[in-house]
Amino acid sequence: MEPAEQQNELVSAEGRNRKAVLCQRCGSRVLQPGTALFSRRQSITRKRRYVASVSLHDRIYVIGGYDGRSRLSSVECLDYTADEDGVWYSVAPMNVRRGLAGATTLGADMIYVSGGFDGSRRHTSMERYDPNIDQWSMLGDMQTAREGAGLVVASGIIYCLGGYDGLNILNSVEKYDPHTGHWTNVTPMATKRSVIYLRLTAAAPSSFASFLKTKRELVRTLFLPSMRKKPALADGSNPDGDLLQEHWLVNDMFIFENVGFTKDVGNIKFLVCADCEIGPIGWHCLDDKNSFYVALERVSHE
Repeated sequence: MEPAEQQNELVSAEGRNRKAVLCQRCGSRVLQPGTALFSRRQSITRKRRYVASVSLHDRIYVIGGYDGRSRLSSVECLDYTADEDGVWYSVAPMNVRRGLAGATTLGADMIYVSGGFDGSRRHTSMERYDPNIDQWSMLGDMQTAREGAGLVVASGIIYCLGGYDGLNILNSVEKYDPHTGHWTNVTPMATKRSVIYLRLTAAAPSSFASFLKTKRELVRTLFLPSMRKKPALADGSNPDGDLLQEHWLVNDMFIFENVGFTKDVGNIKFLVCADCEIGPIGWHCLDDKNSFYVALERVSHE
C-alpha cells in the first residue's frame, strides 16, 4: 500500500486514528479509535542505523551508518536555525564509509569521527568535519581498529574508549592530541565495553556525545531503538534503531490501554506493551508532560 493510501485509511478527516492501535507482537490494544492525533515530522532523507550523532550550533548531524545494504559515508544535518521544526539536508560525505563510528565535537566548530566498520574491516582512521567550509579532512590513525567505541573530549584531548575489533570486546583506551596529531595509549578500563556513550561530569562540561540528548533533539528526530524486551531498553546503550517520521500523538497518559514505561533514559521514558513488555513503540519526554509519541511503524491497526 502506498504511504498516502495508508494514511487515508488510518487517519480521519479530523486527523485522528480511525482504527484501534495494537501491539504488533501480541495484539494487545494500545489505543482506542479516535484517541490520538496523527503527526508527521520532516524525515531524514535516507533511512539508516548504526549511526554516529552529534549536536553543534542548533544542528544535529547524523553520520554514516547502515541502510540495510551497505555502510554509509553520507552525512545529514537537521538544522533548526532557519525553521523551528528543523530542515534536513545533506552535507559533504566522509572520506570513509563507517557504521558504529565514534563521534564528538571539539572547539567551537569541529566534528571528529573515528573508527567504525565499512562492511569488510574496522577502521583506525579519524576524520574532522568543518561545517564552515563543508569539508572532511583525514587525521592521524588510532593504534587499534575498532567499531562501537566511545569518543569524548576532556581538557582539549579526544579519548576513544573500548569498542570491538572484530574478535574481541575491548577495554583499551587511546587519546588524541589535536596539537600533535598523534594517538597514544592510556590506562585501559577495568571492564571490556562496546557501544559506549559518554557524558562528561560537571567538572568537564564541554562535550556530550550521545543519541539521547535534549528534549528538542529527541522529539524532533524521533529515533527509537530496535524492538526488544523492556529491561534491555533501560540502559540506553544500543544504537541500533530507526529515525521515524510518522507517529500518533497522545496528550494524556490515561488514554493508553496496556502501555508500560521504562525507567528514565536521560530525560526519556520509552513506551512498551504492558502485556508482552516488547518495545519501544514510542516515547515520552519528561520535559513535556502532555506529549506521548507512538510510532506508526511500531504498531498495527484494526
